[in-house]
Amino acid sequence: MIAVADPVPIYRRGLALVLREAGHDVEEWEHPDEQLDSDPPSGLEAVVLTVRSPQDLETLSKIRAQQEQIAIIALIIRSDVESYRQTLRAGASVAAPWDATAEQVLRRTEAALAGWAVLPSNVVSALAVEEAYAGVLSNDERNWLRRLNADAGSGTTD
Repeated sequence: MIAVADPVPIYRRGLALVLREAGHDVEEWEHPDEQLDSDPPSGLEAVVLTVRSPQDLETLSKIRAQQEQIAIIALIIRSDVESYRQTLRAGASVAAPWDATAEQVLRRTEAALAGWAVLPSNVVSALAVEEAYAGVLSNDERNWLRRLNADAGSGTTD
């Protein structure tokens, strides 16, 4: 059984319909946290989950912790490399843009059920590149250091 979790009813129902038409048993979850707090359904093979916020990433991690063997297909709002990285680190088996076509979501879902991940090649390349060193600074950290350096050069202190 595949659970489809999205807060937008028409989107959730559309995904469920696509998966049903492909021969899958599907259950719709409006509130995945509530579903997880009750008894998880037996025979759960996969969850297709929309990830819009840090709370959704926590839900994804919770699903992974409770259901280690299932496929988790994350539908992400932003399809940049960092969003893919965060989603995969949180426990997703695979990720796709939220605005992906029905065929793209179905293909990723079926691949994940078979133990495969379908990802854009630029994401795979970025994930495969090793960082030059472990201490890579974030943009916020670099900006802070620039401000600190500028303040030191001007002789001002706060």
